[in-house]
Amino acid sequence: MDLLTELETEFATLNELKSPSYVRVVSEDAAYDLRLPQLGTDYIAGLWGGNVLVIPTAKILQLDNPNLPTRTEQTLVEFVRRQKTPIRLRLATNASLGQCWLLNIDGDWLRVAISRGLSWVPIAAIQSLEIQAVDNSNQ
Repeated sequence: MDLLTELETEFATLNELKSPSYVRVVSEDAAYDLRLPQLGTDYIAGLWGGNVLVIPTAKILQLDNPNLPTRTEQTLVEFVRRQKTPIRLRLATNASLGQCWLLNIDGDWLRVAISRGLSWVPIAAIQSLEIQAVDNSNQ
C-alpha cells in the first residue's frame, strides 16, 4: 500500500468516529474537562461542575481528545441569546467581573447586573462564561 492510500484510509476512519462524551479544553487561563461538549462556530460549550461552561474559540489553546465535539453552526452570541434572561453567570473577562446576571444582549455587547450596578461587556472580552443554576425550590 502506498502512503497516500494509507493516509486517506486513516482520515476516512477519523471522520467516522463518533463525538466524544468529554473533552479537555486548555484555555488562556485554565484547563477544563467538559462533558457533552458542543463546538459552535466561535465557541465550545459543555457541562463543567454542574453548570454550562462556554469558552470562546479565540481563548482556547488546545483541545485534548482525538475527536472533535459535535459541531453546530451557531455563534456564541446566538447561543447566549437562546438562554432565558435573566440568567446568573460567572463571567471571566480581562477585568474579571465574577458573578453577575445577564439582562440582555445588544449586538456584540452583554448587559449585566453586577454588585456595583449595570455594566456592558463586549463579547470579545469574554475569557469564559459559566451559566449557573438558580435554585427556585423555595418559591
